[in-house]
Amino acid sequence: MGKVNRVKLGIDLIMVVAFVLLFDHLIFGGSMFHEIVGLAIYGVVVTHLLLNARWVKSVTLKVFSRKLPNKTRISYFLNVLLFVCVTFIVFSGVVISKSLFPGINLGNEMWFKLTHTSVSFFSLIIIGIHLGLNWPWVMNQVKNLLGIQLTKTLLQAIVRIAVITILIFGSYQIYATSFVSKLAGLSMVVNPGQMQMLPAKDRGPDDGQIFAKGQPPPRVNRSETGQAEGRPERGARHPEGRGLGAQRSGSAATVLNYLSIMGVGVIITYYLDKLVRR
Repeated sequence: MGKVNRVKLGIDLIMVVAFVLLFDHLIFGGSMFHEIVGLAIYGVVVTHLLLNARWVKSVTLKVFSRKLPNKTRISYFLNVLLFVCVTFIVFSGVVISKSLFPGINLGNEMWFKLTHTSVSFFSLIIIGIHLGLNWPWVMNQVKNLLGIQLTKTLLQAIVRIAVITILIFGSYQIYATSFVSKLAGLSMVVNPGQMQMLPAKDRGPDDGQIFAKGQPPPRVNRSETGQAEGRPERGARHPEGRGLGAQRSGSAATVLNYLSIMGVGVIITYYLDKLVRR
């Protein structure tokens, strides 16, 4: 295994694990860790592109050529789309920053929060598809790095068990995390006016009014709603974005949960690509 391939594999692994960790906004101290790692990931993405600059340049020059394989062209546009998404995630993250850049205010902060979340979940899908298209290369690099030697029968058995397990657990996590509903905000990226069509509880405090950073929303009199004073409504969202009724999952569980969702995308993409090539 070449030194460059080891670096590429290591960077990809760090990038994926760090990215899924950020889906827990309260992990390792909350917003400070979230924002620092988010910026670091962007640096890793840029490094990843620089390491593959020769491939990027070569494909860019002939991206519309009929001689270019469709799989290569799809992979190229996925990389472009992922870079655009990560750039938007970082930019919107800076706008809604509570720790590193608290003084930035570009207006409609709730729009940035909703689209930040939706584009992040969408990026998880893109990464899964990207890995699925390149899964043979990933597995070859892992086998070469670890020196794994398995019989064909044993390897097939392990793969089948892994695929079934990931599909079942990943599908459950898609349901448990309301993954599909999180993607609803994607339409607001190009049409911010759709935000007014959301229920008031999803638009932020005071029926969509956005308060200045650091200014708390007015206190709600819970007695008027029949709830105990100071007790959050069951299922209400925490300001950091997590459900108040949800138990903290921890870093290992967060990685496992969202890697399994990504794994569903990897498996579907890999076997669809295999079917097309046949």
